[in-house]
Amino acid sequence: MKIVIVGAGRVGQQLARELSSHGHDLVVVDRSETAIILINEKFDVTAIKGNACDINVLRTAMGDGAEMLIAVSESDEVNLAVSLLGAKLGARTRIARIRNEGWFSEGGLSIEELGLDKVIHPEKETVDHLTQVIGINGAFDYAEFAGGEVALIGFSVAPDLPIVGHTLKDLREQFALDSFLIIGIFRDSNFMVPGGQDSVQARDKLWLLVAKETVPFIRPIFMQKNHLANRVVISGASRIGVSIAEKFQDKFDEIILIDSDPSAAREAAEKLPDIKVLRASDNESDILLEIGIESINCFVAASSDDRRNLMTGLLAKRLGVERVAVVTNETEFIPVMDAIGLDVIVNPLILTAGAIVRHIRQGIVHSVVKIRGGEAELIEYDVPAGSTLVGKKMMDAGFPRGSIVGTALKGDSTIIPDGATVIEEGDRLVVVATSDKIPEIEKLFVEKKIFF
Repeated sequence: MKIVIVGAGRVGQQLARELSSHGHDLVVVDRSETAIILINEKFDVTAIKGNACDINVLRTAMGDGAEMLIAVSESDEVNLAVSLLGAKLGARTRIARIRNEGWFSEGGLSIEELGLDKVIHPEKETVDHLTQVIGINGAFDYAEFAGGEVALIGFSVAPDLPIVGHTLKDLREQFALDSFLIIGIFRDSNFMVPGGQDSVQARDKLWLLVAKETVPFIRPIFMQKNHLANRVVISGASRIGVSIAEKFQDKFDEIILIDSDPSAAREAAEKLPDIKVLRASDNESDILLEIGIESINCFVAASSDDRRNLMTGLLAKRLGVERVAVVTNETEFIPVMDAIGLDVIVNPLILTAGAIVRHIRQGIVHSVVKIRGGEAELIEYDVPAGSTLVGKKMMDAGFPRGSIVGTALKGDSTIIPDGATVIEEGDRLVVVATSDKIPEIEKLFVEKKIFF
């Protein structure tokens, strides 16, 4: 598929990384010569320096025709203008990253009027993800599959949990549960898709795929008992910070929003009259101690400054906050934050790119979730009629090493499959794999054409 990406910033680079590995013909356009040189050196793309709002530049990029145009520049206005031009030039599908949801407020414009098929809101993706994760006591990652029937939960293994020292095979037999599967282990700076003989060790980070209805029964076995969050502090009256506060205000007993900027604090207080908004520096321990940080269950660092988020998150952790969530656009910060013990790390760029990739893969793919910034993926596939998988047992299906089928939705039933489970047309499979195995797996789900 020929895809034109407008914007060679961090989202554009993330898309180029993912889409080029799947064999797409990519053309990237950006006004910055530095950005164009960088993306051309790093990825297998055609890079064009120019203003994509110039129809001649965009026409050159699209060539004889592009199936898809993705506008992810830093400017909403540029992304909208490019999408309109792309529609005029015949791009079949047009996707844009839009930060300001006001474009589509009541009385505003529809996405169709703006020449768009899909709009991605980075702040909304981030807030929705954070809300889900923080809503699961003790989790650092969370997602849902199979129409909400299956949950992915990421959690850290405390030394005193009963699962420590047991193999995965033993755990399933010991607890007589067939509604869960450990699909990922992060240990000693390495992520792996485990097998039945791999064991759980203290301080591992585990990803568990589980029938959602059994989460209350699974939690005491796998997760350390923490107090439910009832007091939350949000650092930063950014768009994300204010949106989180707005979404949380009916869920927790007390929410405190802090920002040192008088204008930002005042605007937040006007928008959120039922939430305590403080104009103060959030990286000073005296301020945090004054608001009773020792009794805070969850601290969210959500300013627009990544380094500030890192420092305030560290300070909150040092002062004894049970769960600290940090928003960062710097992918290189993720392993550092993880290593120093920050609990929940959310990257809006990865979430934005993931939302776009989900749309590109739609059809046989229902959802895509990235683990550890993309080291592995969970992909929810439908099995089409012409796939080579139909009629085969899982053990004979050809799934590569480094992958596992976590759940199978057969009709109205969701099961954890074993090697003898037969794959049928219309099954929905949740497949877990390291990123380098994804292209190989996707070939298994392609509907083979029959020629007469």
